[in-house]
Formats: sequence, C-alpha cells, structure tokens
Amino acid sequence: MNNNSTVMRSQEASNSKFKPWENNASLWLSHIDSPTDISSSFWGVCGGAEGGSKRGGGFVTTWHAQTRSLFCGTTTRETPQRMVYDGIDLTTIANEGVVSHWTPSTLNRTSRVQCSPPSSYAIATQEDGPTAIGGVGRVVDIFSPMRNKMYSLSVK
Repeated sequence: MNNNSTVMRSQEASNSKFKPWENNASLWLSHIDSPTDISSSFWGVCGGAEGGSKRGGGFVTTWHAQTRSLFCGTTTRETPQRMVYDGIDLTTIANEGVVSHWTPSTLNRTSRVQCSPPSSYAIATQEDGPTAIGGVGRVVDIFSPMRNKMYSLSVK
C-alpha cells in the first residue's frame, strides 16, 4: 500500500484541488522546508509523482503543521528537488533548468527563470540578498533579490 497516498487521502476535506491520489499517483518527497520563524505553522513540501500522468512530474504543497492538513497544492511539469522559503516566496529548483517562485498562500507561480544547471540540487538564499543555485555541471548561478541572473561562477 502506498503510505503517501494514504496520508494525503485523509486530507480530502482541504480546499486544495491538488488530489494526485485520484489518479493513483505514487508520490515521493524530495524536500521539506519550514520557515525559521518559530511562530510559523506552515511547512512547504515538494517532490515527484509517478504514474499520475503519462510523463510523471512533480508537486509543490503547503501544509498546516498543527492540524496536519493540506493547505494548498499544485502539480508541476518538472520534479522539484529542493525548496526554500525566503520570507516572501517559496523558491523551488528542479530537474529542469529553471528556478520557480511561488506565492505560499495560493501556490501561484509568480516567476520561472532559466538557470545554467540542467538539473539543480543546491540552493542558498538570504533575505533581501542574492540566491545561489547549483546542480549538475560545474556552474553556480547567482540571482539578485529581484530574481534576475546576475552572473555564473564556473567551478574548476
């Protein structure tokens, strides 16, 4: 039995339209992020879905920690591999050469920016500061707080 489907199926009372278990998708988690603010009660969770569509894909969700309920969710073409909350948006990197920014309360994608690594695994960010993204290959991209790629560093 798929435990991920069982856990998420119990949250069907949620207002979210994210219900991959209806297509018998097998979900797996790649990252969980919680804000550093101890008073925050929401977690961001992302990962992949196999069997839910013809080509797979992934998902991004937010969860209310105290009630253990799904707050919001969306499916993605790419499979998010890491996420981080910067105090304003959720940022995901994935198995495509893109960086996506999401509004946490609605999970509307506010931007999708190309990056050099074809598949990203590492992200470091500072509130109101630059964001560094690395992954497959020897290039680390540096983005401004305005989400523009400032430059790339080549690691030799």
